[in-house]
Amino acid sequence: MIAACILAGTVVLARIPGEAFTLRWMHSVEHILWEEDYEVQAAAIVLVGSRVRGSGAGMEPDAGGRWQDGAWQSDRRMRLASLSLTRSPFARDYEWCVDGRCRPLAHWLGAADEIQFIRVTPC
Repeated sequence: MIAACILAGTVVLARIPGEAFTLRWMHSVEHILWEEDYEVQAAAIVLVGSRVRGSGAGMEPDAGGRWQDGAWQSDRRMRLASLSLTRSPFARDYEWCVDGRCRPLAHWLGAADEIQFIRVTPC
């Protein structure tokens, strides 16, 4: 069964089953919602689309991006061996969404009491 593993260093913190997920977060400076859609494959996490509900510091739309349904949208695909994330007690947590149901990463990992560097990989 395909799943995504969340790691800190080489330690697996959580294993979340599924072939696809959306990662959502609020930009810590601009306070604008960002969403990225991923597929989990045997050897890669593949970005398959994104939506940014505005623009600002570090939030420029892709060259092929288009404004649609209140967001800059992109269908750019990018194959990644892993996805690196930083959690912080000073910013709203990431949300992991599957089939329209979203939960904060704290659901699987607990609250980020300090800066936490994690990676998402296929497993």
